[in-house]
Amino acid sequence: DVNGDGVRDWIYRYGGVPDDRATGPERTAKTFLRFGGETFSASYYDQLVYRSLIPAGDLVGSANADAIVRDSASIAVFEGGSGGYSETGTRSLSINGSLAGTGDLDGDGFEDLVYTNRFTPEITILFGGQALSDLEAQSYEPAFEKDGRFSYAVGDPDEDGTGSLLRIHGDSRDFGPDDSLSI
Repeated sequence: DVNGDGVRDWIYRYGGVPDDRATGPERTAKTFLRFGGETFSASYYDQLVYRSLIPAGDLVGSANADAIVRDSASIAVFEGGSGGYSETGTRSLSINGSLAGTGDLDGDGFEDLVYTNRFTPEITILFGGQALSDLEAQSYEPAFEKDGRFSYAVGDPDEDGTGSLLRIHGDSRDFGPDDSLSI
């Protein structure tokens, strides 16, 4: 819910599309935001952002859904509000891997983002906070007895209000209690 009206909103991301702001054949990334609700206007979208935004839940500030743009050395945060997204700022943080999931892993009420690299056991968690300056990235290299392919899932399986990070190794039938990590 980007605009805080209690209704889920839709985000569509497109990469390598024509840049209508340019006079030449330049290409860019675009994110279209469409507010949810019972009535739809004739417009295709409610907000257009010329960046490839990644939904991030309530990462900073208000209870609205936020979005990010990440590169290898920094993260730009776009905070949700009544009019859509507005760029809050950029923070220098080194995060490796791909986004594997989101959830409130530390129980502080803000979404945390989990990044993994499928070829190593290392995970990096971007912990959300009240302000951009509160964002913190911590890397972990959990030790596991099994080697090979694995994946991660984020959720609240025990429904205690605090998210859990689960590591699943190979065939899901091989999953056991030693393959979970509490943060």
